[in-house]
Amino acid sequence: MAPQFLYRIESGTPVAASPDVLQVDPYGLASRLSYYLWSSTPDDALLTAAKEGRLTTSADVRREAERMYGSDRSRSMVRRFTRFWLDLTNVDQQGKDATLFPDYTPAIGSLMRTQTETLAEHLYFDGGGTLGGMLTAPYTYMNQTLAKFLGASGPKTDAFEKVDLDPTQHSGVLTEPAFLSYNATVDRTHPILRGVFVLKKLLCTPPPDPPPGIVDGQASVSDPNATARDRLAAHRTNASCNTCHQFIDPIGLTFENYDAVGRWHANEKSGTPVDASGGLSNTDVNGTVTNAIDLNKKLAQSAQVQKCVTVNWFRYANGRGEVQDDSCSIARTADALSKSGGDLRELVLSQTQTDAFLYRVAPGAKVSQ
Repeated sequence: MAPQFLYRIESGTPVAASPDVLQVDPYGLASRLSYYLWSSTPDDALLTAAKEGRLTTSADVRREAERMYGSDRSRSMVRRFTRFWLDLTNVDQQGKDATLFPDYTPAIGSLMRTQTETLAEHLYFDGGGTLGGMLTAPYTYMNQTLAKFLGASGPKTDAFEKVDLDPTQHSGVLTEPAFLSYNATVDRTHPILRGVFVLKKLLCTPPPDPPPGIVDGQASVSDPNATARDRLAAHRTNASCNTCHQFIDPIGLTFENYDAVGRWHANEKSGTPVDASGGLSNTDVNGTVTNAIDLNKKLAQSAQVQKCVTVNWFRYANGRGEVQDDSCSIARTADALSKSGGDLRELVLSQTQTDAFLYRVAPGAKVSQ
């Protein structure tokens, strides 16, 4: 029951000009680094650096962070973050209509999650991956089971291998079945879920909850051959709905070429070509797009997306949500990401150079929310 065993107890030295702020002590920094990058206790090298006074400055922390990032132990950190950022935790628990998708099983869902996590791991560790690449890569990773399910060719074993795909159909993590299938219903696409996801996780502008009593207007469309675009047009006739859906729907509709399990389809049930046009508004990359490939290109150029992903990494690195006092820390990491050309390695390491990581609020001090 020793508190030192149950909790990560940090002490620190008061900062002369800011009595409410403490510089985290070397052993505390060792723990912060280790639990951030490795999700475990500090190794001997970290503890020795702390003991010998070689873990006090931001440069010391950066040196150790680079050493640790070079270890294979950091790869699981990127997989965990990707699962957190893209809401992949329960992908293997989703159900799909057995009549429409008889070859779908929970095991396929698990492979979908592994696919996206493997792509992310490759981009973070295997040579100069960028945030833009995360959103536009024309390739992915599959094993033979997932490839067969998705109608792809290449892998002949259960091991995940790199597979080049049609760049007119595949563009990064937002065209992978883990995201697309989880943001769908059991039998059809769901542009609202997909649009809200992009607003929330890539643009950090989540729409508010629907007003009380609002019913999903899509259900009022009785035509079985009605497209998602038809259904969304029906619910936008409600002015209260349109307040938010004018931003949500044009994003979500760009993913209409991907069905409820994330497979590409060019035509609607009626045989007419899918209309996947849409657009972005109220962002720094506004404009119309023809499909998800165009959308991802725009998102890859967005400073707003860079900052939003930085915010998500800040939350992961510090184990908490941001507050007003963290604005400088977030701005610093966003600037480092921008100057590096969107380098994903820099995105991870720069989190260790912020005031939020190197300092802590003194007990009893007030925090600006």
